[in-house]
Amino acid sequence: MTVTNAPSRAVSAPARLDRISPARIPDAGLELRDVVRIVWRGRAAILAALGLGIVLAMLSILFAPNRYSATATIEVNHESGNTLGLADLSGAAGSLGDQEGMNMDLLTQQAVILNDNTALRTIEDLHLDAGGPYAVPSPIQMDESERNVPLDQAPHRRELVLRAFRSGLRVNAIKGTRLLTVTFTDTDPGRAAAIANALVDASMFETTQARFQASSKTSAWLTGQLADLKRKVTESQAKVDAFQRASGLTGLTAAVSSPAQTKASPAPSADNAAVARLVELNRDLTNAEVGRIAKEAIYRMNETRDPEVVLRIGSSELAGSLASDSPVAPGSADLVQLQQLRAQLAEVQVRRAAESTKYGVKNPVMLQIASEQASIETQIGLEMDRMRRRAKNDLDLAALDEEGLRLEIARQEQIVNRVAEKADQLLLLEEEAQSSRAIYQDLYTKLEEARVTAGIKASNITLIDPARTPAQPSYPKKKMTLALGALAGLMCGLLGAFTWDYFDDSVATPEEAEQIMSVPVIGTIPDFNRKQSIAFRYGRSRRENKEGETKPQTWLLRAPRSEIAEAYRALRTALLLSRVESAPHVVLFMSGSAEEGKSTTCLNTAAAFALQGDRILYLDADLRRAKGHRFFGCTNEVGLSNCLAGGLAFPGALRSYPGIPSLFLLPAGHSAPNPSELLGSRRFADLLSELRTHFDYIFIDSPPVLLVTDAQLIAPHADGCVLVMRANRTLKRCLRRSLALMRASNASMLGAVMNAFKTQTAAYSAYGSYGKESDYYAENK
Repeated sequence: MTVTNAPSRAVSAPARLDRISPARIPDAGLELRDVVRIVWRGRAAILAALGLGIVLAMLSILFAPNRYSATATIEVNHESGNTLGLADLSGAAGSLGDQEGMNMDLLTQQAVILNDNTALRTIEDLHLDAGGPYAVPSPIQMDESERNVPLDQAPHRRELVLRAFRSGLRVNAIKGTRLLTVTFTDTDPGRAAAIANALVDASMFETTQARFQASSKTSAWLTGQLADLKRKVTESQAKVDAFQRASGLTGLTAAVSSPAQTKASPAPSADNAAVARLVELNRDLTNAEVGRIAKEAIYRMNETRDPEVVLRIGSSELAGSLASDSPVAPGSADLVQLQQLRAQLAEVQVRRAAESTKYGVKNPVMLQIASEQASIETQIGLEMDRMRRRAKNDLDLAALDEEGLRLEIARQEQIVNRVAEKADQLLLLEEEAQSSRAIYQDLYTKLEEARVTAGIKASNITLIDPARTPAQPSYPKKKMTLALGALAGLMCGLLGAFTWDYFDDSVATPEEAEQIMSVPVIGTIPDFNRKQSIAFRYGRSRRENKEGETKPQTWLLRAPRSEIAEAYRALRTALLLSRVESAPHVVLFMSGSAEEGKSTTCLNTAAAFALQGDRILYLDADLRRAKGHRFFGCTNEVGLSNCLAGGLAFPGALRSYPGIPSLFLLPAGHSAPNPSELLGSRRFADLLSELRTHFDYIFIDSPPVLLVTDAQLIAPHADGCVLVMRANRTLKRCLRRSLALMRASNASMLGAVMNAFKTQTAAYSAYGSYGKESDYYAENK
């Protein structure tokens, strides 16, 4: 094959990987798009879990036995006291609020229905221990000593029967009411209704019997107490009569009608005139004190020597209570005289004010008027002194009168005290007799009422709605069971999807790859295979083709207007614009591990450049597992290994690609025992320099970086490197390790390419959606 020399091109100094500072995008947390991506990736597992949950729910509905619930409703009436109405005597006087008392009654009745006595009575009445689910346990479970023994005397057997019985019993209070619902669930609807009604009857019987027994015991005790009370009443009355005869106080009666009334004073009669005299003296003393206080107030006002104050006394209510001889009594001569003098003084003052405008101060007229005014004021002062002396005399007389009454009262009290001592003793005796008589009458009345009403008020339970045979089973609830099964399956599926995503270390999107790398993603190649398995989509390793079955992957010839072909054209453009000075001419394609699509990407990228008319060389530098000859449909007998080890000139090993005349292949050649030494030799560097002069662009396909060191040896001779990774398969730790190894080899990274990218599961649905929805690609029509 003839090879022409291509014009030499200047190669700009590449930017080394170790000089690129990592600029990772900070993690913004889990966004809604990430949630959608996770759910979409795990949709198969979620749907499978959802279906499994529904299937299990349907199986539980089909195989679970039908259970029927019957409900009886009762009303619990609140009672303020006990059956005999003796709350004060029985220690139940600690009153509770109406609501608290009602709640206590409901809880008490609920406990009564749920206790063992009610359950055993119901089992005995309905003969439930003779057969059915509540029958006597098998001989293996039953102790030999409990055979043919009543149920209440067989503890182990009773515990098993009661446990089975209680499993279907529920007693609930209806909020805001005095109602209780007794619900029993059983496989037989008729038996469920019968047990619910029997439980209500048994609880009513238990309550009635307990109350009746309590009433009977209380009644018997009261009967014995009444005899003692009757004897005590007789003795008390005898003491009262004897004391009256001995003290001579037959005219005094105790005004006590019941123990609740307060004690009254002895009533006066013909034989207790001392008490009446004392009452009259106290009344006179009260009047004297009132008069003395009024006269003292008048004296204090006269002490002010203010005529206006004294005149106002005469018109006040205080003056109305004074005697007519008081100097300030209404209409008294002193008040009249004082009023006249005040009127004369006012007249003189008016005349003096009027004349002062005509005459001077020393005018004889003004001097005469002043003399008249002084004379009147002197008379007023004298009148005020006379009234003050009379008020003082009245006050002194009132005080002497009051003191005399107090002395008389003290003498009279000594007389009355001697009578009062005996009256108090008589009053105490009468109170004791009256109290005993009242208690006896009250207890006797209640005892007679209790004998009549003991059976009527023995129970505070009323059956409102008896249990009836249900028509439909209460369990299983089909709709609820299906809903719960679906919900449980959905939650398990979502939990599994998020758990898988959390532990999945593979790279799924370009953005995710750029967050952990220091190089951009310059190309995304859609997935070739549309029918991938679920395991492969989640990153499990799978060999797409067996050895010898790989088909040509030149999509620019097979489908030139497809989405995949456009992706390779976009990668070509990115490589051409990756350098400012000039595009890289020798590009190394590498990957972290095998089966990541590195060789296919290298071939299609070379084809994209070749279709522009440039001379392109596909250099297969994978001397261990060569694949380039399969793409070109030729043999691998002669190739790079022969050129490096045997001195073969490269033109003799070149092969052209069918359909693209400007695309050539230098195969890997026979497997060499020392591939790393050949690729790291001076001969390889010289061969690559010679190839630069004959081809416009050289694309090198190298072995995986993490498996062998061949790519690290080739990288220093290339203008740039492209890291190929596979979406949902390349692990993040492998990606970081690959970049670290290339950094150590002083490689220049042009970017990364994400292979087998699934646009349907991308975090942004815009990946490839424009071309598909608008039929922009011809192959999609």
